[in-house]
Amino acid sequence: GNPFFVPLAKGAEEKAKELGGDKVKITVDSADDDLGKQTNQIDNFIAAQVDLILLNPVHPEGIMPAVMRAKETHLPLIAVDAAPPGGHAT
Repeated sequence: GNPFFVPLAKGAEEKAKELGGDKVKITVDSADDDLGKQTNQIDNFIAAQVDLILLNPVHPEGIMPAVMRAKETHLPLIAVDAAPPGGHAT
């Protein structure tokens, strides 16, 4: 994956553990700039009923169907660096 996101993942993990303790589980996946792979990852996270998805979209418009599936289940999804249409990024 992109080395830019290594500190982002580490910071998210540290903060999650600070807030939730040792029961917190963090999964970091790289889509390797592959929209199909990222779509499958989001679908897998939905199926696993994770509590939150932190997403850097490979293709902001192309990922929207998967984002909408997450939204339909009320799964919080936070976009970073690039926002899907109608979303916000930090």
